[in-house]
Amino acid sequence: MAGDWIKLESVTPDKPEVMNIADILKIDPDAVLGKLIRLWIWADAHTSDGTVTPARRSRDDAVTPARRSRDGPSVTEMFVDRHVHCPGFTAAMVKVGWFVDQNGSLTFTNFDRHNAQTSKTRALTQKRNVTQRRRHRDAASVTKASPEKRREDKKKNTATAQHSSSAAAAANEKKPRERNEIWDALCAQFGLNPVTEKDRKWFGRIVADLRIKGATPEEIPIRAKRYREVWPNVSLTLNALEKHWDELSAENWKRLVGQRESTAARQASDRPGGRRKQRHGEYEEPVKELPRL
Repeated sequence: MAGDWIKLESVTPDKPEVMNIADILKIDPDAVLGKLIRLWIWADAHTSDGTVTPARRSRDDAVTPARRSRDGPSVTEMFVDRHVHCPGFTAAMVKVGWFVDQNGSLTFTNFDRHNAQTSKTRALTQKRNVTQRRRHRDAASVTKASPEKRREDKKKNTATAQHSSSAAAAANEKKPRERNEIWDALCAQFGLNPVTEKDRKWFGRIVADLRIKGATPEEIPIRAKRYREVWPNVSLTLNALEKHWDELSAENWKRLVGQRESTAARQASDRPGGRRKQRHGEYEEPVKELPRL
């Protein structure tokens, strides 16, 4: 008998092996844990190394105390299943690797790591060491410090607090935004002042697109004026200016103005009364010339 208690890790209820056994046997994982504890207690009381040998002796082979001590307890899979009140429990443990079947002998995996006498001694020693360290630490914390030590600690604490306050104040100060001339020119042209993070991201994307297209702060009011001249009935927006930026260059703008004048002349000639018939022929009413841009 190795002792009157067994070692159980706090993570054992949630181990994958426990869940796998529960799935194989179609029972609750907590029930699996209870049956495992019951089996481990029996193994701790009746084995020295976690190995149990099945009963394969003949009728004439008497079971003597010496034989029992040498061979260990004689059990079968049926005995283990009956002990935990669950058919198939032994096979499930073999399947997940917590039982090893070697030539008919069933061995608990890592038995000496958890339930052997040496493992219990290690566990008790570790627990005793932790308790002693905690006592020493608590005793040191209640020791009274000398007046000089208290003054020195007070100075250190004051300096640390001042340094922390200065660092926090510096971190809270917002760094001024670097000047962006295209950003400022767009704000002045459209009367915008993006404040929220969403608006600033949208505004910044348009500024970045215009910079890629080669925009300059001086060109922004010029191309905004051209936009209004080419499309006088369409509202000028920031997105519209960015979309038609290339079309509003000097060369393309002249072409758009020419197209607009041609369209206006054709529409004027197609209006009722724009073309009159005379007795001796017909003539077209001259189209008023649009102001030059």
